[in-house]
Amino acid sequence: MVDAFDSLSLILELIRSGQAVARPALQQASGLGRGIVAERVNLLLDRGLIAEGRLAQANGGRAARELQIRAEAGALLVAYGSLGGFVAGVADLSGHVLASECVACSFAEGPSALMGEIKAIWNRLRPQADIWGIGVGLPAHISFDEATLLDSPSLPTSWTSYHPRRDLSPAFGAQTWVDTDDNMLALGELRVDRTGIKGDFLYMFADLVLGAATVVDGKVYRGAQGAAGNIGHIHSEGADDLCRCGRRGCLEAAVGGEALIHKATMRARAGESARLMERIRDNGGLCVADLGEAAREGDAVAVSLLTEAGRRIGLTLASAVNLFNPSAILVGGSLAATSNLFLAALKTELYRQSLPFVSRDLAVVPATQDVNEMGLVGAAHMVLDQIFNAQSMARWLREGRSPAVLASHL
Repeated sequence: MVDAFDSLSLILELIRSGQAVARPALQQASGLGRGIVAERVNLLLDRGLIAEGRLAQANGGRAARELQIRAEAGALLVAYGSLGGFVAGVADLSGHVLASECVACSFAEGPSALMGEIKAIWNRLRPQADIWGIGVGLPAHISFDEATLLDSPSLPTSWTSYHPRRDLSPAFGAQTWVDTDDNMLALGELRVDRTGIKGDFLYMFADLVLGAATVVDGKVYRGAQGAAGNIGHIHSEGADDLCRCGRRGCLEAAVGGEALIHKATMRARAGESARLMERIRDNGGLCVADLGEAAREGDAVAVSLLTEAGRRIGLTLASAVNLFNPSAILVGGSLAATSNLFLAALKTELYRQSLPFVSRDLAVVPATQDVNEMGLVGAAHMVLDQIFNAQSMARWLREGRSPAVLASHL
């Protein structure tokens, strides 16, 4: 019986992803027989999860109807947060974000205040469709199965052991899943596929803090304790900066966005950069975008800081490339958006330190710039992957009730 639900989940995944949207294509992509595919498709149609659309292009025979997920059949509540800000929204069953709002609270105000505002946003945006699941991305180490924050060097201690599932699920009657912010961005890029990257890849999030995510065989790799991707806490050769994790010499402490802003401020106040000092006086401080603008204007301090950041991050990524051998590296975050200078320095050091046959076909490309959108999309697909896996589908189909009814009891 388990095999039946595995095949059902596979058929639905092929339709969701667009890999196969007509019955003949589903047979070919799944390796299942015509009768089994027809039975699974009919069951999904009967349950209202998919619908028939236009005629597919004929390929030597009678044209078949295209199949598509019934996106409006349910709704998802999604939220994504990094140190740069938090955003909350609602999505449909295709993973498309229908509406979103930025959150005014910060992590410093603690989980009660921030999540309280997120709940208020969800209540304002709440659609007519039943809520089938809740997905949240946070800059923390996550126990995925328990949906619990284990710890985070980036967040105040008030967030340690915070349990989003216990907080959010009772309020909306749906199951909650939580993962790291970097994993949400990588999953969003994987499913939206705007970059055209196929195969295994690394996602490098170069922002106020530094993080990474790894995609293997179309799935995000989380690690044994949910802490995979801690690239910012790899030691950077020759660095001695004190990191928020308590150690010295971490890559993030040396060239993360917060570190660069601090170093730029100190050098500007020491008289090394009139451009940056002017921005400090006008705005009360600096942001990463100020460094990019100053670098484009030829400011020596900004140029040196962004070049050093690119060099050190590229050097660290080279070790990951030699170990993992990905097909591509996607680079996102505010540092990646500053200028070509940062990416050029990163690529130069990465290719210089990687084994030639490993890096020969390696693509290094900018990720989607709108991280809030991509984070919400990733959160939506995280939920969809869970509610449409074989185990979940077996349960709600056997009991004859929708995921909206069973979600809070999974």
